[in-house]
Amino acid sequence: MMQIYGPSLAWPRAPPQCSRCLFLSVAYAALFVLMRYMYHIHTQGVKKIMSHIEEGKTHLVFNGLPVLLQQGDLSAAAQHPCMKLLHQAVVLTAKQYDGEVRSSYYTYYGVEQPANTGLALHIPIRPGKPRGEAIPRGIGLVVDETGALKFLGDPWAVDEHFYQQVQQAIVQKYTALAHMAVLKQMNYQVSSQQLDDQITITGGSYAA
Repeated sequence: MMQIYGPSLAWPRAPPQCSRCLFLSVAYAALFVLMRYMYHIHTQGVKKIMSHIEEGKTHLVFNGLPVLLQQGDLSAAAQHPCMKLLHQAVVLTAKQYDGEVRSSYYTYYGVEQPANTGLALHIPIRPGKPRGEAIPRGIGLVVDETGALKFLGDPWAVDEHFYQQVQQAIVQKYTALAHMAVLKQMNYQVSSQQLDDQITITGGSYAA
């Protein structure tokens, strides 16, 4: 049972006996019930908007990167082939959704959460666009101790489908860029084209 504290919510002292005692008693009682009800609604609302960081898992695993991140060698980590491709993928996704790339994401209450990759995609609220298609607190890209890539962020008030769509776009772009890199190493001429949410890769061998 909820306990109410504070003098403002204590049951008021009964008014002195007079011809209007009954009316005042009923009025005081109604006011007290209303105050309790408003306090209950307020506390329930706070529970619903408490910051909650969600974790989105991916199939991407970056070998050798966790060691560099654990050592705090960010310059070496930035030169890792996977990190270069991941950075490109995030930048491309930011352009697609009119967003920006930062190094941290934030909780509902504005507490900064640095991403160990130094990559977090933010999509500000823009005039003329649905509120649910903005990620103002950002999505952080984090690599765990196994090398697996994860998305961390607080999606409060963000459309669930849109939130998943942005994450999928980053993974899709990274995968396409990785395939292109492999083909180039095999001496193929490679080009890519993005149509809506699809990336088309075409390649051909160099002429002898």
